[in-house]
Amino acid sequence: MARIARFKITGAEAWYHVHSHISGHRGSFPLSEKAVTRRLVGLIEHFTSIYFCEVAALCVMGNHYHLVVRFVAPRPVRREELEARARVMYPGKRYDMATGGWTDDDWERYRRRLFDLSEYMRNVQAGFARWYNDSFDRRGKLWADRFKSVVLGDMQAVLDCMLYVDLNPVRAGLVERPEEWSG
Repeated sequence: MARIARFKITGAEAWYHVHSHISGHRGSFPLSEKAVTRRLVGLIEHFTSIYFCEVAALCVMGNHYHLVVRFVAPRPVRREELEARARVMYPGKRYDMATGGWTDDDWERYRRRLFDLSEYMRNVQAGFARWYNDSFDRRGKLWADRFKSVVLGDMQAVLDCMLYVDLNPVRAGLVERPEEWSG
């Protein structure tokens, strides 16, 4: 059975609440280790610097994370800027290997990709899963399911969701105030 297509806003600015859970047994909290949290946050920051988006709220819990992210409206992008972003995505020799034979159509596909939530999340989640499995001598699926996302329709929804994300560790009884949470 085919998956249901993810609902995304196209052609305009869009805010999303994104969350994803780690697979595994109850009581397993691999994201609670500081180095693991740092790596996930680092990958989110890295890909945010490449894609046309910004993170407004982020909370990493023991077995899942929440993200409030804004994607800017798609727009034309100069080739120089696309190349600069591609050099960050494909550092060193990987840049020439990845983009060496790209045509104008390939660069256009890359431009569209940089405005796409699913592509952004694919990079974040696949990059993190590869790192985690390599670091902990693990094989197989890391994420329980596809990431979940909800379109936040107006600024009140964005603010409410940011509060929800920031208060997640408080609701879980892990801290008394959100600023005490390190994830």
